[in-house]
Amino acid sequence: MRVLVLHGTAGSPSGNWFPWLKDSLAERGVRVDTPLLPTPAGQSPRSWLAALTAADLLPDAQTVV
Repeated sequence: MRVLVLHGTAGSPSGNWFPWLKDSLAERGVRVDTPLLPTPAGQSPRSWLAALTAADLLPDAQTVV
């Protein structure tokens, strides 16, 4: 299993509870990705998809988003 944690429109991978979740799941052997996505100045579904594609993080059937 893999977990992909996506922050909100003005967030970041280091905000809120994301680091805690990543660490907690990693302790259980789960791969967790928390990519930095374009935020308000450059965000759109297309820019987020491009960022995930460039980082080779597109979800598959084994990914929980």
